[in-house]
Amino acid sequence: GKLELVCEDGRVEEAVRLIRENARTGQHPAGWIYVYDVAAAHPIDGDSA
Repeated sequence: GKLELVCEDGRVEEAVRLIRENARTGQHPAGWIYVYDVAAAHPIDGDSA
C-alpha cells in the first residue's frame, strides 16, 4: 500500500511524527517519508477543483 498526504507547512512535523509512531508494514525499514513542496494540483478528469 501507499500513503500520500498533503498538508500545510506548519503541520509537517506533526504529520511526520504521527506517521512514524503509527505506520507499520512488518518490514524494516517500513518505508520512507518524503517532504516536498506542491506547486499545483489538478484533477485528472479536468474539472475544476
